[in-house]
Amino acid sequence: MKYKNAGMGTDAFTSELQKLMSRLETKGDAFMPYGFFTGLVNMFPQFGEMVHQGLYKQQDADECFQNILHTVAPYLQYEVIKIHFWKFID
Repeated sequence: MKYKNAGMGTDAFTSELQKLMSRLETKGDAFMPYGFFTGLVNMFPQFGEMVHQGLYKQQDADECFQNILHTVAPYLQYEVIKIHFWKFID
């Protein structure tokens, strides 16, 4: 995945996302995605909210995923593929 400079704070976030995806694609070992998490919390502070005893507040995974997609979508390159379907039965 390659991301263009999105500006306004998204540059660091998309850079960390790119590093995360690259490591997931090339390495087989376990690792802690601290850089990505820091970028995520900087970009979307609601995901860094804490409750008592210093624990992170539970968050909605779909909301997180939608925010990530909304941030990177304008900068992704993609190609629309046209698919033709034929009728096998009339």
